[in-house]
Amino acid sequence: MMNSLPSVAARILAQEREDLEALAILLDRHLARNDKILVQKTEMGGTEAYVGAVTLEWFASRVRFASRLPLFRQQVNQQTDNVDIDADSIEIIQQRPLDWSRQAPLAQYLAARKTHKFPPVLVVINRPWVDGAIRLA
Repeated sequence: MMNSLPSVAARILAQEREDLEALAILLDRHLARNDKILVQKTEMGGTEAYVGAVTLEWFASRVRFASRLPLFRQQVNQQTDNVDIDADSIEIIQQRPLDWSRQAPLAQYLAARKTHKFPPVLVVINRPWVDGAIRLA
């Protein structure tokens, strides 16, 4: 006996509602955890990246800033807990020069895509051997 189209559609819609309810329960359970964050995996040019959002409080309590990198260990002022900027550390700290030639393409990228933006913070997680391989002359 062939099911009627309305009953098939009703079963599909009911299953979709159940799936959404199950997903909401799982998300609520996992988003309430403070030891993990929900991220979206992306890939660009063969490099994996993860995009996520956290509160400023969460970020401040877990992310170590540049002064905590092994690269700056010798330049950290123990009283201020900041990197002392001097002739030796300026080369390491200095940001690359501004490249205004990219301004127009970047503005066009943002203008053409209403939902795109650049992240306020970029966090790089390295393998342990990366920090150990840094050698300063």
